[in-house]
Amino acid sequence: MNKVFLVIVVLLISINAFSQSGKDVVHLKNGSVITGYIIEERPNVSVTVKSGENTFVFKIDEVEKITRQSLSKYEMKSAPLKIKCDYPNKGYRGFGELSFGKGVDKNDNEFRHFAITVANGYQVSPKLFVGGGLGLYDHYDDNTDVFMIPVFYDIRFDMIKAIASPFMEMRMGYSVGDNEGVYFAPSIGLRLARFQVCAGYLLQGYNYETTIKNRTETTIINRTETEIGYLNSLFVRVAIDWGARRRYVYATD
Repeated sequence: MNKVFLVIVVLLISINAFSQSGKDVVHLKNGSVITGYIIEERPNVSVTVKSGENTFVFKIDEVEKITRQSLSKYEMKSAPLKIKCDYPNKGYRGFGELSFGKGVDKNDNEFRHFAITVANGYQVSPKLFVGGGLGLYDHYDDNTDVFMIPVFYDIRFDMIKAIASPFMEMRMGYSVGDNEGVYFAPSIGLRLARFQVCAGYLLQGYNYETTIKNRTETTIINRTETEIGYLNSLFVRVAIDWGARRRYVYATD
């Protein structure tokens, strides 16, 4: 399991840190400065800012830069906190995940698995994500550990655009490592802000050798052939979504 924990450290380093609370500060090329909260961004087109009771829309060519201003301790304590989380209509989105499962092989031998996966892709629409990823799976029982690395396509459908949303996901690919074979992992789950949990089914193909006896009139010849088997398991997966935008909106505005 030492290999698994080493990979955990490496993958966690690559996960983006969460954004800190504060206000967005939009600096315009004409010298004006607008402080508030960005409520919509259209890449390379425009940015929409809510400042107090006013809402401003600026073309991207008008914007010099955008910075983040920390809230004062007075604002933090005096205003109730509301969290709004939404993912972009179009743009990058990624996930870092841990999963745990239990199942059987072709001979009904029980096994467990622990896995780390990372997926990256593009949010095509408010509900559809398309991407790909890879992972590290440790399939193990009391006597053996089999490490496999799946590379997969990832298609995900978020049912509603809100801070909490159920979702469906389909992953298909191929695994290499100590053994190799097809990888198939559909799941359903719930996203809450940047965090999510899901349950699913894993079908993992693998190769194994079997001995076939050929009898002749005088001898028995043993012949080894490679056959395909499948690991079938149910799993639970927890994840962090670092593509979603997280904004803090205070009543002082």
